Amino acid sequence: MKRSIITTILLLALIGQALAAPVSVSVVDSKGAKGDTVKVPINVAGATNLGAMGIVLNYDPSVLKGMGADAGALASNALVESNELNPGTMRISFADSKGISGDGAILDASFEVVGDTGASTQISLEATGYDINLLDVQIKTSPGTFNVEEKGLPVLSIIIAAIIVLLILVFVVRKISKSKKEA
Repeated sequence: MKRSIITTILLLALIGQALAAPVSVSVVDSKGAKGDTVKVPINVAGATNLGAMGIVLNYDPSVLKGMGADAGALASNALVESNELNPGTMRISFADSKGISGDGAILDASFEVVGDTGASTQISLEATGYDINLLDVQIKTSPGTFNVEEKGLPVLSIIIAAIIVLLILVFVVRKISKSKKEA
């Protein structure tokens, strides 16, 4: 009798796990200019007590060079390890003993943009996940796209140039006003 109760409980737990909605993991579409170091968010949706995950990102190495990964806002207490296995493939693992629940950025993958303006690459991913009880979590993945854009002027340089132009105009207007008063 005791054995059949335990077996029933275990079967119900496994059925519940099998019927659980999958966790969605997606790469956010991003952009950057050649020479920039960019962070590409990796989001989850529907996470419940997610304890660990292994992710492999694949991308065009003529566009991006993997630099590593950090915990995202949703996984701020997670331990993250990452490395570029070879050009175009980055492996990321994270673990959080308290479990992660909710929707949002779980990781920020860092890349150096090496492609020329107009180049793009799909960033695909493969993922496996476990809850805090080390049970498999169903994962559904969605790739993202990275586009290399033209490097824009830095905002600070534009602001400084505008201030200089305004100061020159003020000086010229004062000079003209002073000349008219003397005449």
